[in-house]
Amino acid sequence: MLLSRPKPQDLSRIALMFLDRRMSLRSHVQNDNQSSPSVLRPGAGKGTLSVVVTCYEMGDMVKESVESVWASERQPDEVLLIDDGSYGEETLGRIKELEHYASEKGHPLKIIRQRNQGLASARNTGLTAANGEFISFLDGDDIIKPQFYRIATKILEEYPRLGGVAAWALIFGADIADGFWNAPQPEFPFLFTENSIIVPCLTRTALLRSLGGYDARQRYNYEDWELGIRMLASGWPIVTIPMHLLKYRVRSDSLYRSMTDIQNQVMRELLFNTHRETASKFAVEIAMQIEHQWKKLVYSGVTCEGKTQDNGHTVPFRRKVSRRIKTFFHAYH
Repeated sequence: MLLSRPKPQDLSRIALMFLDRRMSLRSHVQNDNQSSPSVLRPGAGKGTLSVVVTCYEMGDMVKESVESVWASERQPDEVLLIDDGSYGEETLGRIKELEHYASEKGHPLKIIRQRNQGLASARNTGLTAANGEFISFLDGDDIIKPQFYRIATKILEEYPRLGGVAAWALIFGADIADGFWNAPQPEFPFLFTENSIIVPCLTRTALLRSLGGYDARQRYNYEDWELGIRMLASGWPIVTIPMHLLKYRVRSDSLYRSMTDIQNQVMRELLFNTHRETASKFAVEIAMQIEHQWKKLVYSGVTCEGKTQDNGHTVPFRRKVSRRIKTFFHAYH
């Protein structure tokens, strides 16, 4: 029984249970003495929104992405397009078209160019340059739905103890059937076995800066996964809106889908070692979840002599089953 029951609409306090469901809601409420970093840069208004679009050789896709941001019901106060060393004529041409259109129509757009340093570095460049109180990162091949920023900004303004707001995604691509990703709420310990935070999660600019931004060591789409774990580990929950407010493009040549088994294991080990202290608190639960995934594969009709698909590659079943288990126990044995 709670001594002081929070109001049903107090989403930020209820979301604290995502940090550790073994703790009672009363414990979370009693320990809820953390305030959000709120230092704004001179000239940056309260409630302002920065959207950072990252691009490396995206061609027509980056034009679609930026135009979807401009079509938002809640217009961003600034749009930062980080060109991470593109050199192809198609991509550079589309960026020029966007610059011309933004100038003509009065749309917010600032182009920042840098030599190719990877996605994490490009996002950190945007984080450094951003002036908004809230910030969202959008990959240059994805599309945002018009309602997302309006809904997500309102939630963050109303609940100061929330670290971020994400949403479900529709899946599309040239070589796949259309689908959807109804990601579960990001919470421990589940977040250590599967990334459930969909970019463009809207968060607080000052909070991300206080956490140090993205870890450039994390590549192949692990940088946003690691940052999500870091946010929760720091006591800032993230909630997912149960609406399809993003269109996530699947490409066969993306970093994640072209990742080798060895690269994946290196990234997994780095993820666990970076958050060894937090992961150790959930060692039993993480091991049980990995075993559950194993059992699902074992009883899915695939034999140990058969093969299965993983990240766009065909790999022996035994290798896929053992990879996550070895990664976890290598870090905690």
